[in-house]
Amino acid sequence: LPVLQGQVAVAQKGELVQAKDVPVSVQVSYIAGGAAANLPVQVSALARPKSLHFADYDTYSFNPPRGQATASGDGEGDARMEGDDQRVIADKLPLTLDRNGSGKLSVKDVPAAKQPRQLLLEASYADPNGEVQTLRSSSTLWPAAVIAGIKTEGWVSLGGGGKQSIHFQALALDLNGKPKAGVPLEVRAQARITTSSRKRMVGGFYSYDNKTEVKDLGSVCSGKSDERGLLLCDAAIKDAGEVELVASAKDGDGNKAQAAASVWVTRQGELWFGGGDTDRIDLLPE
Repeated sequence: LPVLQGQVAVAQKGELVQAKDVPVSVQVSYIAGGAAANLPVQVSALARPKSLHFADYDTYSFNPPRGQATASGDGEGDARMEGDDQRVIADKLPLTLDRNGSGKLSVKDVPAAKQPRQLLLEASYADPNGEVQTLRSSSTLWPAAVIAGIKTEGWVSLGGGGKQSIHFQALALDLNGKPKAGVPLEVRAQARITTSSRKRMVGGFYSYDNKTEVKDLGSVCSGKSDERGLLLCDAAIKDAGEVELVASAKDGDGNKAQAAASVWVTRQGELWFGGGDTDRIDLLPE
């Protein structure tokens, strides 16, 4: 059984909004009582993506906008989200606890993120029982003191005139998931056009090379959220295909939070979704 017990946590009140340095506190004591004085500890920190979900707004998207990178192969590369990676921002920082079994240090150079990220803290020490014990805790790194969300229709069919209004809702929440009024909101649209070329491979199979072009359609809606945290929008879209709507919300300090969702716009003619290497049918004689 372990001889020591403790905790590691962020030594700051309030939320971490655009934090560049994060103070960390460590406290270790003996299970039987008494502080673990002068105990050497190693502190590490990892930042990784964090997905948002709120039960009252499960029909809204809080996903970040997709990157501008082009895709190849199976056509799924362009679906990768910005910031969809994890990074070690502190690796085994040394810390010696004081006579009360506590200590503090600062995790510096925290990378700025455009989307919410999870900050995972770990503190490791040698337990007298011969094992290395690790304490863990997690916090959230916020890009702004507000959360942006968006709700769209999945499909819209263009009318005979070639234009059709898309109905969607932009949402502003506080960091506790409650609606926030008076938040400046803006929604921009961009069309994603995928072009595919098919190559014949060894064995009679085919492979697809997909290239995605992003066309900026500009701002389609702006205003401030009402008491429900909503901004109701209608926008006329003339481009057929996939249109990504990106909602931006600004807090009082000018920090920006973003959320995106896609809508497919149809009209006379065909739509191209991009080919994948698994898009094939095997015909068997028996």
